[in-house]
Amino acid sequence: AIFFNPFDESAVVEVGDRLAIQAFDQGGALILSQEHVIVVDEVSRNLVNLNLSLPVEGSFSTVEQTPVIIVTGIVRNEMGGLISGSLIKVGNQSRGSMMEAITNEAGIYRAVFFDPANAGVVAEVGDQLLVEILGQAGIQLVGREHRLTADDVSGNLAVVDLVQSTTWSASLILSSGNSSVASPSLEFGMSADASDGFDSQRDVVAPPSPQPPVRLNAYFSIDEAIVSLSNLLSDYRPVSHSTTYTFRVRADQDNFTVKWDVSAVPSSISNVRLKQVSPASSKSYNMRTLTEASFEPISGSYYIFEIVLSRTYSIELSAGWNMISIPGEPSDSDPASLLSSAPGLLLPLYRWNPARFSYEPIS
Repeated sequence: AIFFNPFDESAVVEVGDRLAIQAFDQGGALILSQEHVIVVDEVSRNLVNLNLSLPVEGSFSTVEQTPVIIVTGIVRNEMGGLISGSLIKVGNQSRGSMMEAITNEAGIYRAVFFDPANAGVVAEVGDQLLVEILGQAGIQLVGREHRLTADDVSGNLAVVDLVQSTTWSASLILSSGNSSVASPSLEFGMSADASDGFDSQRDVVAPPSPQPPVRLNAYFSIDEAIVSLSNLLSDYRPVSHSTTYTFRVRADQDNFTVKWDVSAVPSSISNVRLKQVSPASSKSYNMRTLTEASFEPISGSYYIFEIVLSRTYSIELSAGWNMISIPGEPSDSDPASLLSSAPGLLLPLYRWNPARFSYEPIS
């Protein structure tokens, strides 16, 4: 039951209000009466959730569809603090519907799906929801999927809480073929409070380059008006789906290996690659599937590498049939969803059956 005043948005409820809930049978006879006093949490959430136990016997059918459903939840940071003012996008991927909401002072968002024109079905059991926290330019900061259950639909309510983490970091560790040489480490990442330049609260300035012969030295390089701030041990950028980090490595005498850990890079950034820019090379390393790469020394000169992050992925094809794989996870893994979203899809679809060592069509 939704209480609201569409004309002047005046208050319809306050803390301490007393609700009376009554249930009647089909003949109109009262079978249950229950009272409830509104509390602070319910007013801040705009939600009162009451369950009734009816003293009747018999079998009842399960509600599979609903003409209205509320999707709500609380947004917190990593420390458990409430986050207000966040833009939340709630999408029913199974039906192609979407609503947006803003978290209030209590960190609560609420999206109401209903069809006032014809009271049509807006949700059913099994529908796939995607709840996202959006940053600047609509960039997804956090995404969480939720499949509607029978309880969600029968109660016209789905609760999806979110944790907003706007900072992530990944690491590089370099090691020399000479075990007596120190192993420098670098860090790169993204943060809502970072920029493309030097950020005193995030970035760390690298020390001066050592005197030759340089056994092993590495640093990120950025475009910065103050030259002393252009070489970094850690390089943070604004939250984005794509960016490029540049780092340099010098090893005059010994081979060196670059190892990395990119497990914290958000899954929405599907393509994470290490490219050798100088000396010019076609070498490129998928940092999602590999964990290290080794290189020969170059006396008196620096290697230049790029770490490229993006949501797009280039695939080189050969003449004839090609088996390809695209990195990342689909938002909806049900093959049937492709049939409605891609009418030009060439059928049939196949999947690999490892137990039978063969492909089989997907019905």
